[in-house]
This record gives sequence, structure tokens and C-alpha cells, in this order.
Amino acid sequence: MGLCASQMADGDKVAYAKSREIEAKNEEAHRVEQEKVKLLLLGAGESGKSTVFKQMKILYGAALTEEEKRHCTPIIYNNVVTSMKMLIEQCQELKLKAEVVCVQDFEDIRTLSDEAEVNPVIGQKIKNLWVDPGIVATWNRRAEFQIIESVKYYFNDLDRIMRDDYAATQQDMLYARVRTSGIVEERYQIDGATFVMYDVGGQRNERKKWIHCFEDVTA
Repeated sequence: MGLCASQMADGDKVAYAKSREIEAKNEEAHRVEQEKVKLLLLGAGESGKSTVFKQMKILYGAALTEEEKRHCTPIIYNNVVTSMKMLIEQCQELKLKAEVVCVQDFEDIRTLSDEAEVNPVIGQKIKNLWVDPGIVATWNRRAEFQIIESVKYYFNDLDRIMRDDYAATQQDMLYARVRTSGIVEERYQIDGATFVMYDVGGQRNERKKWIHCFEDVTA
């Protein structure tokens, strides 16, 4: 009977030690979580949240990997094509087509698929249109319609972007525009502190996903 009691006591000691170990781990996890600075980027679509997010990644995150560069390139091409097509559409809407000089390039890009593979020939047509009087007049009235303002950066550097050996730079990635869907998270170490930044979709149908991000948010 004494042996049985002794065995029970040993069992209690093991259980107690295990319990204390779990508590210690939970306390440490809580401490780490409390020291974390949680930043949540919220706002309407096209308000610049993703640009701030990418700026933080460039300043404090790791350099672009080759895979990220490859992923970014078609996004940039799509921004260039869709933005020029938007300018062409608005050129017609604003009754400025009569000012267009590069009529064939205008029609070729107007009928081009948004997903078309960009090549030097297409790049040259877009470059021609960017300095065409009709498109210049349309761009100067861009406050009257919605267009990616930063696409000017790409239009002014088409010779480099349309080269066969083109690889996106960090600056190129900063100006790229792709709709944020869901929630994207990045972690940074700044002066010994851990920052966790969340970029969430700004479109109305994405907003239902925001609510749980407010838990313990710092800013």
C-alpha cells in the first residue's frame, strides 16, 4: 500500500512538472506576442496600402528573389498593356481620337488581349502611343477617369522593360499594381523589435476578412 502511494506521488510529480512546462511555454509565447508590434493597413481600393506594404518590404525585408522577379514581370507587362488600353478607351470617350497620329498602333493595342504576351514589337507600339498627341492629351485629363498613376514610370522606361533579358527590379516591383486578395503578412526586425504588417484587400467584398485582424492590433 505504501508502495502504491509512493508511485502515485511520483506520477503526480511528473504531471506537475509537465503542467509547469506547458505553462512556461504559454507564458513565453504570450510575452513574445505582447512585444510584437502589429500594423494593419486598411483603406479603400487604390488608396496606396499595397504600395506602403511593398516599401516596407524593400526597406526592411529580404531582397527580391529570382522567383519573385519572375512573378512580378508579367504583372508589370499587364499594367503596361491594360493602362495603355485604358488611355485608348478614354481617348475615344473624351472625343480626342482625331488628335491621334499613330492610328495603326492605336488600333493594334486597342484590340490586344489584356493577357497578351508582351514583346519588343508591342512595346514599340505602346512607346509610340505614349508620345502620340492624342494619348498625351488624354493623359493630361487623367483626373477625369481612373488609371494607375504610377504606370508613367513604366511608360518612360519601355526600352528597358521590353528587352528580352528584362528582370524586374525592386523599384519596378514598388510601382506594380495588382489587386490584393485576402490578407498578406510580412515580418520585420527593426532595432530589435518585431513588426508584423498586414495588407488586406481594399475591395468591398474583401472587407469581411478584416475583422479578426483587429485582435491585439497596435496601429
